[in-house]
Amino acid sequence: MINPRITRPLGLLFAAAMAATAAAQTTGFSLAIAEKEQVLQYPNNPAVKNLAAWDAPSHRVFDRSAPFIELKNTSDCDCPITQFSISIGDTRYHFEDTTFGAYAVPGMTMDSSPITFDVTAVGSEPDMLTIQFAGAGLAPNELVRLRFEIAPDANQPNLFSSPDYRTVLFDGIVGAQDLMVPQTIIDLDNPSDNSQVIVSFNGTPSPLASYFQDTIVTGTQGQYFNQFLRPYSVMEGIDMFTVTGEGGVVPEPASLLLVAVTLLGPIGLLRRRNG
Repeated sequence: MINPRITRPLGLLFAAAMAATAAAQTTGFSLAIAEKEQVLQYPNNPAVKNLAAWDAPSHRVFDRSAPFIELKNTSDCDCPITQFSISIGDTRYHFEDTTFGAYAVPGMTMDSSPITFDVTAVGSEPDMLTIQFAGAGLAPNELVRLRFEIAPDANQPNLFSSPDYRTVLFDGIVGAQDLMVPQTIIDLDNPSDNSQVIVSFNGTPSPLASYFQDTIVTGTQGQYFNQFLRPYSVMEGIDMFTVTGEGGVVPEPASLLLVAVTLLGPIGLLRRRNG
């Protein structure tokens, strides 16, 4: 028969271990993308969306080839984001630095975090951008907005020169048929050929990675893309697409102590019983 004087302390130690697990914290991020920065800044404001939807059709074409992104640290631990990477998705295109003089530039809205960063891009037609944040990084609940431009590769002369990010970063099916993306490439059940976002946190062993999901774009914004411009009399809506990631459990220091007590307690108990 098991001695209750032994099992009772073990039960208490097991409960302490469970409390340690419950106290563990996680890292997380959200990344949103849209062709208008004010839509990222005020995502729930219909007046802002309505005003942005009445832009000039030619402006919309350029904005969709140079979208804004908003990265936010959603961690519930003290784990700042130190860097993140984003891939191009459709490798017939690349990240471009012609218009802005850099592969990524800060957004213009003032509520984004005042943080400096460096951009790494390999090759003359890079398929991946890596953003490294200076100082302590992007703290939990902080956000930053950036802008980048995409363009077709030099060996793709038949592609539209100002491509719609919705058909490059992921399979955004727009119009009756996306003429710029061959149907053999479109795979709505497999996002692994889409743009991937990889986010690294300080103090965690591995980054978080998520893909943009394929989507069918509806409304007036689903009828026009690339060189297919809307009439001036049409108001074209604006969507925001989001990628999120969560994981990388980070135990609190007190939790680590409880785990140690749980592991070492029975050993000391048995030694005392056998002593």
